[in-house]
Amino acid sequence: MFLFKRKSGYFYICYNISGKRHYKSTGTTKKAEALRVLQSFQLAQSKPQSQVMDISLFKYFVHFIKYSEAYHTKATTRDYMITFKKFKKFLIQTLF
Repeated sequence: MFLFKRKSGYFYICYNISGKRHYKSTGTTKKAEALRVLQSFQLAQSKPQSQVMDISLFKYFVHFIKYSEAYHTKATTRDYMITFKKFKKFLIQTLF
């Protein structure tokens, strides 16, 4: 991971993910500020990423419906509920 300056005058962070180079602008033309951004970026990269939760399909559905009620229309949430009920019925018929 390193810092470099482009012709535009802005500093960029270059870093690798799975052997592929990626670039992120620091949003500044000042080296001192760019170094602070690089330092915070390195800190964020070193922190462990969020863990995958192992939950049942039903628990996921409950969480998803709560999310849907907050961010979607009532009709959309209703459609999700109908779809889940049909999917649940399908699974029961197929697996049992």
